[in-house]
Amino acid sequence: MATLIPLAVVALAGPAIIALVFYRK
Repeated sequence: MATLIPLAVVALAGPAIIALVFYRK
């Protein structure tokens, strides 16, 4: 169960980071 939390964080943070990168360019 402990491995599901980091996966959820990456799944949520991944698109957010990509959106920030495209927004800054």
